[in-house]
Amino acid sequence: DAKFIDWKASIRSDKLIIRQFTEERNLQVFFLIDVSNSMIFGSAKKIKCEVAAEIVAALSHNIIESNDSVGYGLFSDKIKNFVYPFLGMNQFFNILDGISTYQHYGGGYDLNKAVKYLLSFLRKQTLVIIVSDFIGLKKGWETSLRLAAKKFDLIGLMIRDPRDQILPADITQVVLQDPYSDTKIILDPKTIKKEFESYAKHDIEFIKETFEKTKADFTIISTDSEYMKEVVGLSFSEIENR
Repeated sequence: DAKFIDWKASIRSDKLIIRQFTEERNLQVFFLIDVSNSMIFGSAKKIKCEVAAEIVAALSHNIIESNDSVGYGLFSDKIKNFVYPFLGMNQFFNILDGISTYQHYGGGYDLNKAVKYLLSFLRKQTLVIIVSDFIGLKKGWETSLRLAAKKFDLIGLMIRDPRDQILPADITQVVLQDPYSDTKIILDPKTIKKEFESYAKHDIEFIKETFEKTKADFTIISTDSEYMKEVVGLSFSEIENR
């Protein structure tokens, strides 16, 4: 195409010089990480917030090595910490420091508030990865998700413990506690096992369907699985293609 010919350079060199353009690519990735009380729970070797932290650390390192920028936000029912996406290994160490500071963990759960803050904080077309167990969702969260999906590329990364979905059948009594209050109840798990597991399954399916309706990707990670293999699959089939 004649419009790509550099005529001045061609005259000086006495041969035809064509301009070549290299597209500048800087993907901006932001992790929105749930640090509420329900994430400080686990029946496997690692509790949910540990698994979330390992996954965020692994993905952040890969993103930075690919010369893309990454940031993070920690939320419960409050905004605990937000760091805008930047390049470089110093940013990786900032992320490690944030997700390993135990004072950041604990509290209620308000995804709506966190998403509202994101909408005023991040630029359009940022890839936002929400890392949460999605337990304790408040009314209107579906609307918040749709608003976020209009501005950002979204991935939902659900971290669940086996006990979030299946009650043990080999014990007679357990103490259950609401993660967001001091309410406790003693019961025989066999009396509610069927209903509990049915509800948990329906809850996960509903959350997954809600993400998919916004054209967002959604991945479920169990704390007792070989989750790093799943993360490797997520990392640059879904992230690098954006």
